[in-house]
Amino acid sequence: MARALFTVLLVVAFTVCGASVYAVSENTSSGANPQSESDQEILRLLSPKVTYETRRKTVQTILADLTNATGVQLRIGPSLSAWRVGESRISVFAKDTPLINLMNSIARSMKFRWTRKNNDGVWVFSLFEDTKAEEDMRREVEALKLEDVKKRREHMDKYLSLGELSSQDLAKIKETNPEFYLYAQFDIPKSLKSLLKEVPELYDAWVAGEDVKLSVANLPAQAQDAFINLAESLYRHSEAIYPSPKFKSLKPSQDIAIYSTIHINEPSTFNRLGWISLAGNDPRDVSDRNRMLGECLFLDDPDDKAGFIRSKAYLRAYEEKRPAKDVMLEMKQELSEARKADEARHARHDYYEEPLIEHPDDPALSKPVKLNAKKHEFDDCFAALAEGSRLAVVAADYQPDEYTDGFTDWRDILDFGLEASLQKVLDKFALGGRYNWEVHGHVIEFRRREWYKERQAMIPQAWINKWRKTLITTGTLDITDLAEIASLKDSQIYYIYGDHLLGMGRGGDGCEQPGCEEFLAGVIYGDKEFLKVYHLLTPRQRKLVFTRGGLDLGGMEPNQYKAFERLLIDRNGAYVMDSGAQLLLTATRAQKGKRYEYVFTVKTSADLPPVMWQIKTPKYENPDKKKS
Repeated sequence: MARALFTVLLVVAFTVCGASVYAVSENTSSGANPQSESDQEILRLLSPKVTYETRRKTVQTILADLTNATGVQLRIGPSLSAWRVGESRISVFAKDTPLINLMNSIARSMKFRWTRKNNDGVWVFSLFEDTKAEEDMRREVEALKLEDVKKRREHMDKYLSLGELSSQDLAKIKETNPEFYLYAQFDIPKSLKSLLKEVPELYDAWVAGEDVKLSVANLPAQAQDAFINLAESLYRHSEAIYPSPKFKSLKPSQDIAIYSTIHINEPSTFNRLGWISLAGNDPRDVSDRNRMLGECLFLDDPDDKAGFIRSKAYLRAYEEKRPAKDVMLEMKQELSEARKADEARHARHDYYEEPLIEHPDDPALSKPVKLNAKKHEFDDCFAALAEGSRLAVVAADYQPDEYTDGFTDWRDILDFGLEASLQKVLDKFALGGRYNWEVHGHVIEFRRREWYKERQAMIPQAWINKWRKTLITTGTLDITDLAEIASLKDSQIYYIYGDHLLGMGRGGDGCEQPGCEEFLAGVIYGDKEFLKVYHLLTPRQRKLVFTRGGLDLGGMEPNQYKAFERLLIDRNGAYVMDSGAQLLLTATRAQKGKRYEYVFTVKTSADLPPVMWQIKTPKYENPDKKKS
């Protein structure tokens, strides 16, 4: 970690030009200038000019640095979320900047707020999360979700009505909605409507944007028939549009259906309308692992221009009896233009992201700036911006320490060595780094557009330190540690993957390389769902798993059994058909070097083959020893 460069110029300015007291007004944030005698006292107290440089230091450390250098008492306010405030990170590049300006910029860039209190003549300034900003974002998120629910319902109802249209009416939508027209050629809307009629909870889940998985074996006979009809329709569609010689999908049948699942998938960032997948195989036939039932139905957003072009390509491929990939290549230019047209609509990628703020031309920001950076890491770019603009820079960050972003090359985003207006440079920073920027006085502030989501994804540093220490000391992370990590939110696990020790990037190896399973990402990615369920078990239940008698799943708590049932549905839906069958979970553990190999097995009293999960713990080798 780079050391902080810190200097305090002992100059007291009684008027602070451009200084908002957003952060240090009486008990709350405010834009008003201080007028009272105590406010004037605070202005004098916070007027020392500070020269300070630090890269991705925690807020707690920065406040301690500022307190030690200025004597002003800056603290993390006591609250349940105090650890998040203290462990959030900021990069600061400031020269001769009044302390009050720096404090305000820290608060604004992080969506924090300051409070002040006079303790026996000593002013103490405490930093808190801005709960109002969080509540405003939460309300906005809920409103956006409701809009999408309405859109999914309207779009789904239109789709399901296709089966009732005459051939003349279908012909009318061929040009305006090629996706709908093509699906109708294979009776997919009619088949889907029959399935949703038999299993209405699937419709409700799809519209609500919920993630639901059902075993076909548990459905009534009519619903199973509807499943087979839909699978057959999707199978014919797939074979006609994009057949794969390597992956031969099984033709749907009653035999395969009882080993199959229906999965309503939660809408993703780029597919707000959601999708349904039908999957299954015949566990009695292991001759060809590529042979399985795997059909999906996606509904494109009607406002998505690129989706419209793709649908046109698929329809053309179908009518001309040509491979879809060949038609897509011919329409490459049209598809590229459509994607560009979608960029503005996709500028906000998910619910939890602020829209990109577009600033009108500002003459004050028209001065030319040249970025000179010997290195092109993120913080080097901020340092170059501060030097080139002669302004202070405060940039927020929520990622844990030693996090590696291997996906952003700033040489592709910023024009190093070339002059451009400050405003154009700031816009490039914002677009490339997913920031919104503001300039207050002589400080440039960068706030993460995904600040709300990233704040929720933070992991206490103590947890990360514990896992790192275990990994280095033992050379692996055992099953309990893996289960703890797997139980985190997906957004939190993402940051674990990027950790310099815990992640997948150590030594230049990635998941596409041989031996990926030795890295944490390979282990978690492959067995996350099982590890999440294992995390739900009590210490006593875990001990029983490793005994000869095993753990009777029938004695589990309802939430535990439901989670395990979902796992079994994925492996063999027939396992949950007989509610009276006894299910036993057992496990073995073998040490291989520093790693451990686990085999978890579920057996049933019914006449079915066992279901198994094999998990190998990750491997760690000291890079220094590796070089020697």
